[in-house]
Amino acid sequence: MTTATISLDYNQIRNIVMQMPLQEKRRLSEELEEFYATSVSEELPPYTMAEINARINEAEDDIANGRVYSAEEMHESLEEKYPWLCE
Repeated sequence: MTTATISLDYNQIRNIVMQMPLQEKRRLSEELEEFYATSVSEELPPYTMAEINARINEAEDDIANGRVYSAEEMHESLEEKYPWLCE
């Protein structure tokens, strides 16, 4: 049996994915998501209440100081970053 090695860079893979039907893109996305979800090698410790409160305080400070994005801005950003998911 002969084994072949294929080497593709990001752009080549992206071009292949861009040509896939939407259903196949969704299936690939689900498979990759499942792969990454199960590839965590160790249990992550839960947040402490102090960490949770610090994150809430940081978020409230961001909101109070206008460091936020509208839903429309967020959608445009995601559409720009992942155009193949918005077809």
